[in-house]
Amino acid sequence: VPTTSRMESSGFGTESPLKRGTHRQQQQQQQAEAAHAQHEHKIRQIEHIVLGPYEMETWYHSPYPDEYGTCSKLHLCEFCLKPAMSDRTAARHRQKCPFRCPPGNEIYRNDRFSFFEVDGRVQKAYCRNLCMLAKLFLDHKELVFDVDLFLFYPLCQVSDDGYHLVGRVMVLIDFSYMLVVLIDFSYMLASKEQRLGGPETPLSDLGIVSFYSYWKDRIVAYVAQWPKNSISMNDIVRGTNIQPKDVLRTLEHFGILTPACKGERGHFVFYIPPDLRKSALDKLHRAPQMSIERLHWSPYHNMERNDRDLLDDDKV
Repeated sequence: VPTTSRMESSGFGTESPLKRGTHRQQQQQQQAEAAHAQHEHKIRQIEHIVLGPYEMETWYHSPYPDEYGTCSKLHLCEFCLKPAMSDRTAARHRQKCPFRCPPGNEIYRNDRFSFFEVDGRVQKAYCRNLCMLAKLFLDHKELVFDVDLFLFYPLCQVSDDGYHLVGRVMVLIDFSYMLVVLIDFSYMLASKEQRLGGPETPLSDLGIVSFYSYWKDRIVAYVAQWPKNSISMNDIVRGTNIQPKDVLRTLEHFGILTPACKGERGHFVFYIPPDLRKSALDKLHRAPQMSIERLHWSPYHNMERNDRDLLDDDKV
């Protein structure tokens, strides 16, 4: 505690040592908060990005090169994601940009959207730009500079003038719809690889909410349509391609799974409230229909389904 100068006891306006200490602590706290806010503002220089005709507010800091990190509004080419500091520079780039789609292979298309596979080893500049763009909205993920080891799957909407990143047209599309498309696609790739799907951890707060909602709807819809009176955890895992740990924590989180009898290991009761069942089935019917027949893609390694991640049947 810093020492304070002695105050004369005579005269008005004297304060007790305890009160003086409280005021000093409050001042120090306010100064610390102001310094932290100033530091955060200094770090997060890029406050808005312009992608196509839309302007979006950023959430977090992303380490763009110094020449770009000092501007509050960053203009991005909607096809190659190259940054520019001004609208004039961005307009000149648009006139000569050779891209009208992500620089990779189109591996999925339906009547509304397309997915591309972009190899970070081949298209380093694009993938680094994509990572820095994503970092503006993700706080829990480390930025990947060594993109050589990764494959990227941007989701695009098709129009007459090219393929536009979904982030560009998000204001026109239901956000939850797009999350289902993205998560469904990741599970589709996992199924094609003959493995169980699942997100990279740790998840952000928004990621936890999104995946829990997705898992709940898929599991409840699958169980609600199960033709038998009993079902095992492995039946759910095989039918939904969701990992056992994700199935278990989802069922427990929403109170769907309860022990059947005390002391009887491995037997549980599924109770799905009618409103939850109806909601899941309605979402299933309204959800985007992702068809694996439209996926023109093969795994890089020949893989056979491995059931080592399944639970022992006598325990569930």
